[in-house]
Parts: sequence; C-alpha cells; structure tokens
Amino acid sequence: MKVNKLIVVKKNYKNGKFRSQVVELCRSGIFSDQQLLSQLKISRTPLKAWHRWYFRYRLGRWLRTKPRVPMKKESGELLALKQKLAAVEKG
Repeated sequence: MKVNKLIVVKKNYKNGKFRSQVVELCRSGIFSDQQLLSQLKISRTPLKAWHRWYFRYRLGRWLRTKPRVPMKKESGELLALKQKLAAVEKG
C-alpha cells in the first residue's frame, strides 16, 4: 500500500496537517518508520521531531497529570503543637 494514497493534504513538510497525518499513520501501526521514510523521502530527524510535536501538542493534554498544588506554610497553631510535643517527649 502506498502512503501517498492515504495522505489527503499536499505533501508540504511545513504543513501541520501533513505532519500529523504522517505521525498518525506511524502510531496507528499501518506503516513502520522505515516505510514512511523511504516512500516520503524524508530523513529520520524530522520524523522524530514530528513525533515529539505530536505527543506534546496533540496527546499531551490528555495524558498530563493534575498540576501540583504547593503545600501551605505551617500555621501558628501547628508550630505550637509541635513545640508542645517536643516538650512532652523531652520531659
């Protein structure tokens, strides 16, 4: 099967739709990296960059974890309780 038949948009490496279609063909398992490289006559470096771009901007929002919430500073009550506990343990 030819790659060119499955790609809808014009073969333009600067076109984001072209890049996403190439990466989706590779990630879906329809074609291997080597088949895409030979049929589209591109080098391995841009294909790897396209994979990173695709993961970061297309899939990343679905796979990101919740943002970390910074811990609150210890309140005065907590500090007083820690001091009382230390005093009780001492003596």
